[in-house]
Amino acid sequence: MRAKFVLFGTASIVASALACATAAQAQDQSGADQGEDRSDIVVTGSRLASTNLSSPQPVVGIGAEEIARSGAVTAADVVNEMPQLGNAFGASNQDISVANRGFNVGTELINLRGLGAQRTLVLVNGRRHIASDPGTTAVDLNAIPSALIDRIEIVTGANSAVYGADAVSGVVNIILKDRYDGIKATLRSGISGEGDGFERGGSLLHGGSLGSLRYVVSAEYFKRDPIFGHDRDWIIGDGSSSAYTMGAGSSAIGGGRFFTTGPTGTWTYPTAGGAPVAFDSSTPLYQRVLDRNLQVPLERGLLSGRLSYDTSGGTELFLEASYARTSADLTLEPSFFQFAAKQGVNAYDLGPIPANAPGLAAFLAATGASGINNAQTQSRRLNEYGVRTSEIDRDLYRAAVGAQGDLGRFRWQAYYQYGRVDAAQEDGNSIDRNKFYAGLNNCQGAYALSGCVPINIFGHDTITQQVIDWTLIPDVITRIRSQQHVASAFISGDLLTVAGSPLGAVFGVEYRRESTRAKVHPSLTDGSNATRQIAAASGSTNVKEAFGELRLPLFQDTLELNGAARVSDYSSVGTEVTWNTSATFRPAPFVSFRASYGKATRAPNVGELFSSINTATSVVNDPCANDVSPQDGVIDAGAAPPASCVTQLGAGYIVSQAPGGSPTGNRTGGNPNLRSETGRTFSAGAVFRVPSLLRFTGSIDYYDIKLDDVIGSLSPVEVVRQCYVDQSGLPDAFCSLINRNATGNRNITTISTQLFNIADERVRGLDAQARFSWPLAMGRMSLGVTYAHLFERSRREFQGGPNNDFTGRFDAIRDQANAQLEFSTDSVTLSYGARILGAALKGTSAANLAAVSDNPALPGNNSNRIPAYVYHDLQATFRAGKDYSFTLGVKNLTDKQPPLITSFSNSGLSGSASVTAGGIYDTRGRFFYAQVGLEF
Repeated sequence: MRAKFVLFGTASIVASALACATAAQAQDQSGADQGEDRSDIVVTGSRLASTNLSSPQPVVGIGAEEIARSGAVTAADVVNEMPQLGNAFGASNQDISVANRGFNVGTELINLRGLGAQRTLVLVNGRRHIASDPGTTAVDLNAIPSALIDRIEIVTGANSAVYGADAVSGVVNIILKDRYDGIKATLRSGISGEGDGFERGGSLLHGGSLGSLRYVVSAEYFKRDPIFGHDRDWIIGDGSSSAYTMGAGSSAIGGGRFFTTGPTGTWTYPTAGGAPVAFDSSTPLYQRVLDRNLQVPLERGLLSGRLSYDTSGGTELFLEASYARTSADLTLEPSFFQFAAKQGVNAYDLGPIPANAPGLAAFLAATGASGINNAQTQSRRLNEYGVRTSEIDRDLYRAAVGAQGDLGRFRWQAYYQYGRVDAAQEDGNSIDRNKFYAGLNNCQGAYALSGCVPINIFGHDTITQQVIDWTLIPDVITRIRSQQHVASAFISGDLLTVAGSPLGAVFGVEYRRESTRAKVHPSLTDGSNATRQIAAASGSTNVKEAFGELRLPLFQDTLELNGAARVSDYSSVGTEVTWNTSATFRPAPFVSFRASYGKATRAPNVGELFSSINTATSVVNDPCANDVSPQDGVIDAGAAPPASCVTQLGAGYIVSQAPGGSPTGNRTGGNPNLRSETGRTFSAGAVFRVPSLLRFTGSIDYYDIKLDDVIGSLSPVEVVRQCYVDQSGLPDAFCSLINRNATGNRNITTISTQLFNIADERVRGLDAQARFSWPLAMGRMSLGVTYAHLFERSRREFQGGPNNDFTGRFDAIRDQANAQLEFSTDSVTLSYGARILGAALKGTSAANLAAVSDNPALPGNNSNRIPAYVYHDLQATFRAGKDYSFTLGVKNLTDKQPPLITSFSNSGLSGSASVTAGGIYDTRGRFFYAQVGLEF
């Protein structure tokens, strides 16, 4: 699947050589004087252009020079380090579970305000970009040409009225160069202080004109090597606490964990060929994270270009096209199986260990036990199979063709855009659970399958190569294609003059269609694959929209009102109306005030609407059970289920259940009846500009984002509890998700945990930024600071339920800041960057908050506190004239190690699969890089 990169590299070199041959030497006309004040960058958070200091909404602008100073390879590298960003999905926090598709592996997503990538609208040149994870709207920044980026704008707040659905937490608009004269080539490499994680790549940018025809083309290649958990010593703690190691370990070990009766005992095999010994839960367990990626390997290639032609009538015709090829490999620990009479929801849950299982008689003889205890859950890690792998390849195509021009005092644009992603995922070492269980049943009776091989799980290295060959599923490949069609037209300009200033307006229409089609390997949907099951999505949505904006000046250069509205007709959710209003007031030249309030929506995506419904098995303890002697049909003496059970089931009902719960069908998947999520955003702030004070510019803004009808799901256990026990929300709504036998034993048959509009979220905070620059005798100095404070980050899992406030947790840090200090001359630029993460908590549950001090028995490892972190970066760039540059840099200069965060948190990280928060804290360590640039 990687052969395309050889062709890609050859094509890039040939195309670059042809471009160089036709180009005359020229200078990059986009180069700016080092003393230029970047505050005057024109932003496009609205189609009514303004500068970032006069925008009515909070805007953070990142220019091309700042991207270069950050040592970034892609736009995500610099954006995801901004304080306004939440825990982003990227190279250091990617995973595949038994329940997801894994197609987002290898992507770099943006999570503005921590509300999720699906609620951050990413635009390229003010236009939508197709998602790289099929069935979603999350845009992969790896697919955007870094060499062409001119600037990036981050706009906080409701912007659905301007750009459509998904702009709930805000908009990230990536502006690409539309013209360039000359050639610019770069080569880059980097390596960690541990000698791994090697990166190498390069880019070529060329642009020019041929009469009225202008063109810009770029080619990029990048490759990054993996870093594994076993490559870092900090990942297993400092050795002073065996309890920490246990807490971050799995009890599913290579020697197995087996329960016996007569006498009762728990046993394992410590060595190959050895006898079973008593299982000791205080000893180190299986460290899953050692086999996993701390950094996912990635190979990335892009070809991009833009052509524009100016007609004699003042109209510009343009064509933009890009192709991106990305490949990523993910490694996971070896599979394991659990064996129990009550099977759970996971693909690795099998039935009980049968009495005729190979090796069982010898195991019982060695332990002196009379039998296996199948009332307990046995487990065995299948180390003989080796690690699991997933290779994800995606090809992204995007093209836009359109025209724009002037019509009197109005400016118009119309375009059609097409995007397509072809993604393929190939899983390695996938085990057929049905064949495995047949072998465990000694291939007898109903399990006498053709070619069956008996399987002995009792001991180390007891699974033979013959067993492995028979039980592995070959060619587990899933292919998904997503397509996006967008047609849009708008006109903007000044309608008339009011109070000495123009009354600006925008009117436009847009049509968009998105579709996903999946071809899934049968084992991933029929329950036979022990690695995972997926909910494949196939379907489409479309929307027709009309929108408008208005800018009304009330007093010349002093007070201005702005408004925007959009009416959208969705094929999935019907008609939606979004809007926002804003105002700016400038009482003095050095200060202005701004405020905005608006409503935004996020329509459910194709995956949420049309993912297939899967029914797995989950063990649920039924609170209505009144007969613990199954099938005898007699209410037990003293049984006292909640009164709600009688209300629901009627007097005299019978629900039989053995102690510990009953197997129940758990229906998961999409929901075509979903509604749109809605968000309301308020922001207010002030902007300062004092050129006489070291050319100072700054801003401070408060924001408040509330989301309702958030799409989510609950576990089967939570659904049952809310129906019959807690009833704190809407019990009837939860009870409607539970199906029981209509007569006789009224046991639960299925519980629906499909996606629903059930949750609400809120985030409130404060952003501030300041920039100074001043001349020195030998050059110029500049200082930029960006700060974010979080007042609240909370989520209510269902209507009427408790509000879970996790403000201050490591994924909702209260205080964050970035600082950049730079000294530059004509030949040298020296810069220092600091990224500051304030003190945080590992968890905010009641148990976590009761453990805010160090536990003496766990020396620092499992404390709930995380100290403040400061990452230091240095970079030096040397220039020989305007043609050549050489850059050296180091990130995380002090080699700051990340905090250890395991199941002690209540954030979704659990067990041994995660021991830190990659994407927030640096897991790579100190990293050195060098870059050579040539420009002429």
